[in-house]
Amino acid sequence: MYELLLVDDSEPELNCIVYLLRKFSFPFQITTAPDGEEALAILSGKRFDVLMTDIQMPFLDGLGLTRKALALQPDLRVIIISAHEEFSYAKQAIALGVQDYLLKPIEPAELKSVTERILSSIESAQAQKNFEAIASDYIRNHLLLQLLDNDPSIESPQSQRLLAQFFQNYQTLLLLELKQDSFAKNDGLLEEHLKEELGTEHFYYLNITPSLSLLLLDAKLTPRASALASDLIAWAKEVCRSTGFVSYGSFSSLEELRAVYGQLEELLENAFLSPKRQIFPLSLYQEMDEQQEDALSALSGSASGKIREVKQYIYQNYGTALSLNQLAALVFVHPDYLSRLFKKETGMNLNQFIKRFRMEKARELLTRTQMKVSAVGEAVGYGNRSYFCKTFNDFYGVSPEKFREESSAQRTHRKDQAGATGCAGDVKAGSTPRAHRKELGRT
Repeated sequence: MYELLLVDDSEPELNCIVYLLRKFSFPFQITTAPDGEEALAILSGKRFDVLMTDIQMPFLDGLGLTRKALALQPDLRVIIISAHEEFSYAKQAIALGVQDYLLKPIEPAELKSVTERILSSIESAQAQKNFEAIASDYIRNHLLLQLLDNDPSIESPQSQRLLAQFFQNYQTLLLLELKQDSFAKNDGLLEEHLKEELGTEHFYYLNITPSLSLLLLDAKLTPRASALASDLIAWAKEVCRSTGFVSYGSFSSLEELRAVYGQLEELLENAFLSPKRQIFPLSLYQEMDEQQEDALSALSGSASGKIREVKQYIYQNYGTALSLNQLAALVFVHPDYLSRLFKKETGMNLNQFIKRFRMEKARELLTRTQMKVSAVGEAVGYGNRSYFCKTFNDFYGVSPEKFREESSAQRTHRKDQAGATGCAGDVKAGSTPRAHRKELGRT
């Protein structure tokens, strides 16, 4: 439902308009006022989508109301109502930014037509806002992933400005790791839970892999980080039927965010060193770092061979379900040991390595084949189409459909250029273009 404020000092005319709007079943919650002053008081305390106002009224006329109403609510759509002899006033109102007008006596068909145009305008603007919000989310997710992956392109001035714009108000990072790829199986549930518990203003959520998500908190929520970590563990157990592990810590700059992310990730990878613990504050990092070096020293000689075997298996089976437990069994080590070994040998988290390889293969299939997007997702190990599309969008900053469209356009452009070059060479049969003759002369 949309909110409409109807203002007219003539009660019969006001009631007539209300009757017609309801008769046509327009989706309006209608509020009425007998003059401009009362209408302005109502506008000061409540947001409206449409203002429909008469021009000639006591205390504050329609033009004055329009001017002050748009100052209070710039997105307000205004329809003025005027008699034929007041049409010069109507022209002034349109200059103020009024969208449409109605002439008295009001014809039902004209009221219906004008109101439909206003509704169409509102819906189009809302659709544009929704599109911009989605595009903004894609950009933010892509930039944050680039920052955390230490992508060199993130150092460009434009990227740095956008990062500061999007993330400068956050102070604390939480990582939540779930077993058995629970995020892919419960896509979107955690974000909805966080919105219910925290609202929408003071945190930022991003799923990174099927088993890992992150949460950024601003100054208001930072004091609740420890309690929130416990809440996430309980949520994972209740909703996903999965064991969860949370690491968290604060940062003071975007550069420090990247460093803290790496340390928190290592805390989760080394959780096996503290089998009774599920929550790891950043203060434990130094202690655990020393423990894991001792624990892994005996495996150092065979590590490279084991990691080569795991990577080869991923290259050959990326389209199937891959889990840490499965890969650990392949090389006869504990899953937590494999996680740490893989990070130590490759500099990359195992799940991130699998995700990156799958995304590269998805790009190849979108570029070189006409497979449906859902089929591409399945071919690279994503049975859930929406989860595949979101992951691709976050990774490349563009949807699979848009990526394919842009790749096709680039190939067509290259072919056109090649064709144009070939035609230029045939302009004069038997002759050699001047630029080419010059080149030949140097050889």
